[in-house]
Amino acid sequence: MAITAVTSVWLYEKNQLEIASPVQVKIPVKQKNTTQKSENPTVADNQNYIEVKELGFKFPVDTEMAKEVTYKIIKPLGVPYSSAEIDSQTGGCEGGVISKIPGTPSKNVTGESEFYTARMSDIKQFNGFFLFYQHPQAVSCDVVKYGDVQQKIIQATSDMFKNISLIDQNATTSDLSSKALATEDWQTYRSEKYGFELSLPGGSGNYKVSIEKDIKPGMTYIFFLLPLQNSKDYFFENSVTKEKYPSHASPIGITVWNPNIWDKMIAEKCEGLDCPRDMLARNSKYVFGNIDFSNGFGLDEFGIKQSYDEISERIKKTFRLIQ
Repeated sequence: MAITAVTSVWLYEKNQLEIASPVQVKIPVKQKNTTQKSENPTVADNQNYIEVKELGFKFPVDTEMAKEVTYKIIKPLGVPYSSAEIDSQTGGCEGGVISKIPGTPSKNVTGESEFYTARMSDIKQFNGFFLFYQHPQAVSCDVVKYGDVQQKIIQATSDMFKNISLIDQNATTSDLSSKALATEDWQTYRSEKYGFELSLPGGSGNYKVSIEKDIKPGMTYIFFLLPLQNSKDYFFENSVTKEKYPSHASPIGITVWNPNIWDKMIAEKCEGLDCPRDMLARNSKYVFGNIDFSNGFGLDEFGIKQSYDEISERIKKTFRLIQ
């Protein structure tokens, strides 16, 4: 199936925050069914689960804190993942931020392997991604009025993270069966402009394509968008034209580079999110590289059955130059 490419520009400025969903989220607190075996042996019978559906995880919380805990989804601009900031209803005190990051601590989309491997006690690894708990970096509320509240929400968030789990328990292990590796439903994207084609995994619908041209000198991002299955209030926005793609996000993206810029940055040993890595191919006009998973939702939200590693390998095998 060929994909119709919709060209647009998505420009980021770093160190700003974009709220990806309403700031205050009404949390559905699910009472644990005490007639069934606990999903987590460390969870007491008087505890409840709070689900962060936007990121696909849940955590246990006791009855008292269930009335106090709230959260908001944040997506730092220019960073390829989303996070949930845990806050108190009283005073708006922050308990910490839990980020869902594609990859593993030693090999992930941020390129900051040393940072994460040094903080393994604050990391939970799952299939294709890990959750990272970051403690509050500063006082977030009036400590005179709510100092005791902040201490409680920080302690509660730390305790909850220790027992965090996925809403979809089937996503905790890799499925490397022949069924998971089947590619009959994969779609082919072909770009006459840039002179390449590749295969993308089938999912929740047909892909749309957004091109972030020259986001940095000599570098262009190509984002492949799919409909979200559950997070219907989220949208992908072109920050230049303000064009919105309701209920869409980008599970996969690649970069296109000017060869001279690529070679220069490689020679300078550039490190970071916007540096060259993982070259797919090159011709006289472009260098193609940096397969990114930048949605922050998890592949199951797009109806994609394969893991990140499987998709990366498949893209590498099917990528070819056409001119």
